[in-house]
Formats: sequence, structure tokens, C-alpha cells
Amino acid sequence: MSLTVTVQKGHDFSSGNITRAALNAGATPTIAVTGSVGTSELAADSVTATELKDDASTDSNRAVTTNHIRDLAVTEGKLANDAVALTKIKALTGQGKLIVGGSGGDPEELDAKTSNNLLIGNGTTLLSLPLDTSNSDISVAQDGTDIAITISNDKVTVDKIAHQSNPGVLAYGASGVPEAVTTSNSGQVLITQGSSAPALKWHHKVVPVSSTAVIDTWLTGAHGITCTGTNYPHLVCWYFECTTAEHGYAIGDRLYATNQEYRDSAHINTVYVDGTNVGINLNLLPYLREKTNNTNQEITAANWKVVAIVSEI
Repeated sequence: MSLTVTVQKGHDFSSGNITRAALNAGATPTIAVTGSVGTSELAADSVTATELKDDASTDSNRAVTTNHIRDLAVTEGKLANDAVALTKIKALTGQGKLIVGGSGGDPEELDAKTSNNLLIGNGTTLLSLPLDTSNSDISVAQDGTDIAITISNDKVTVDKIAHQSNPGVLAYGASGVPEAVTTSNSGQVLITQGSSAPALKWHHKVVPVSSTAVIDTWLTGAHGITCTGTNYPHLVCWYFECTTAEHGYAIGDRLYATNQEYRDSAHINTVYVDGTNVGINLNLLPYLREKTNNTNQEITAANWKVVAIVSEI
């Protein structure tokens, strides 16, 4: 019903005397308002926030109620950040449920309370799955405080151990922590070192000293072993190796120092080792016995090279 305003004159002057009282009554008409203010009586955009009743503390004094808000009318942009508390979220259907994105992106429930299940993604969604109970190699247990995943004894194969760039062994260090001991060198052996971790050390390392058997000069070859203080290489020995066949000896044959014979017992060879090199001084070339007829022959310097062998242990 629209708003109706009725105005009635205060005095009818069609008859009677014109008096002061009649004039006063004629100047005061009777106004009657019926109906209500409807949309037709309001101009567009005429009702502002100041026209709506509000109250800073008493909710019942506020003009806008639930019934004034259309369904689906409150959009994301109408909500302040961090405005929705957990108590405002509709209760899930049971304890142990999670909210996950469904196939269309809409939220849906995931039951994650099954004992010893694990949450895992499959590239599309999130699943709550049990371990394969037919595999006795792995077991999972929980006591409400923590989770224990146990691998049975003798189940970790060498393929599962982290690979190294060089060959080596898996050893236990000083604190009992396993560590890889690897090397790209040949001829090293694993030794224990008391409370320190095991290490690979040189044993029987071949050190080229000279390509020919030069006498009366120091022939040196770097042994390449890292030394601490005066802990130089041990068990130093040396030999001549045939590079050109002679006297029945083939290329690669070796003549060790203990087998050498000299024309004069006053002539000796000197060998030393320090933190860097092996040094050999040949005072005289040795005699040897031919392989075929037992005759004595002096070696030819250019046909034999000088090689040393050292050990780190």
C-alpha cells in the first residue's frame, strides 16, 4: 500500500459569521497520513548507511538481520582477511576427517583416521592408504605421540645404499657413524687406525724414478704420498726393469737390488726417501747372469729403467 496524505480544511466559511476564532480554525487544517512508504516513494540510491539503525554493542538494535541478506549474496570480496574462524566452518561429519579439494576443485571430506594409514598424493588427489600388509619387511606403529617405521633385519640391499663416484668400502667412523671410504687409485688397502675411521693406504706403490740407469747422479721420483711430519713411506725397495731385451732378459723383466753383483765391493748404491721423493744414486752399474748360459754381463744403462716401490703402512 502506498503512502496517502489527506488534508481537511479547519473551518468552513460557506455560512455563519467570520470571527476571529473561525479565522484561526481555518488556518489550521487537519492532515491525515495513511498507508506506508514503498519503493515508489523512495528515490533511487536515497537510503544510505546513515538511514539504517545501528548499535555498536547491542545486536538486537541493528537494522539489518539475516532475513535482509539474500542467499549466496556474501561473496569472497565481502569477507575480510582472517575473518572466518574455525567455529564458523560447518562441522565435518566425524572426527579424523580432512577437507581436500575434490575432482572439480570443490572441498570434500577425506577420512584420514584409519589406524596406521599414511597420507599420500598420487599426482591427482590426496589419498589415505594402508601399508601393504603382505610385505613383512616394513612395519608401522604409533602410540598417539609418535610414529615408528621399522625395516626388518637384512632387508636393505646394496642397491639401496648411496652410490659413490669411486670404488671403496663402507666403514664406521670414529663416532660410529657409517661413512664411505673410496679411492680412484689402484694398490691401496684398508687399514684400521685405532679410534679414528679406517682409511685406504698405499701398499706396494710403484714409483718411476728414471727411464735409464744413469750412474753417479741422484735419480728422484715423487712418491705422491701425503706425509705428516716425518712419517715418510716405509718398506722402500727398488729394481731395474728391462726396456730393451738383452742378455736373455725380455722387456718387463726385473732385476732386484738384492741380486746385483758389482766388480768392486767398494762400490755401493744409496737410496733415500723423504716427504716428497724417493732418491737413488747408482755408484756403478751391476753385473748380472745371463738367463741362458750363466755368464756374467754388465747391464746396458739405456736398456734398463729404475723403479722404486714404497708403502704407506
